[in-house]
Amino acid sequence: MTASEQIHISAFVHNNALYANLWGKVSSFALNKINKQYQKANYVTAQELLPPCTRFFTRTIGLSCVYDIQNLRNHQSLLLKVIHRHWWIQEHPPTSQIDDNNFHYKDSLQSLLQILK
Repeated sequence: MTASEQIHISAFVHNNALYANLWGKVSSFALNKINKQYQKANYVTAQELLPPCTRFFTRTIGLSCVYDIQNLRNHQSLLLKVIHRHWWIQEHPPTSQIDDNNFHYKDSLQSLLQILK
């Protein structure tokens, strides 16, 4: 990927809440594919309706399709769990596991602070 492609990805990802949960967690290729679906969703008009959804894109590619994106509420972000793990940059633990780890570290830090006092 060229530097100009990275800058372009950076611009559309950072300027759109849709990608908030995905940036740095899924590949740039996947982000580009999702962005193309997002652009399709934005350019649909009354005269140019989309054909009926077959779920083909999502089933074969493992990414959210134009219909999924259209169904999101304003400023809602796509969730990592709807992206096939194939596109993940690295395995991410579930949020509950992350929260548990943070809680554990918080307790450890509190103990260390008590010792230092």
